[in-house]
Amino acid sequence: MPQLDDKRPRELEIDTARGRRWRGLAGYVLGIIAVIAVFSLLFARLTGSLRVAVAVIAFMLLYMLFMAKITGKHLRDEDRFNPRR
Repeated sequence: MPQLDDKRPRELEIDTARGRRWRGLAGYVLGIIAVIAVFSLLFARLTGSLRVAVAVIAFMLLYMLFMAKITGKHLRDEDRFNPRR
């Protein structure tokens, strides 16, 4: 047990357990599904067709995922070849 007059900084442990990562991923996926459901219902009411609404939402989601992948790859490459580091 550390003493009150101990001046050493406390060490923090980062939990990298697999279960925690899987729960985070599952939460993220469920959140995305919830947003897709809300937008699909909203667009279905606006367009009058659930099929069109789902197609528009699917296109938007795939486009955003594709752009995120391209941007993430570009940023990783830029960090690797950054001469100022």
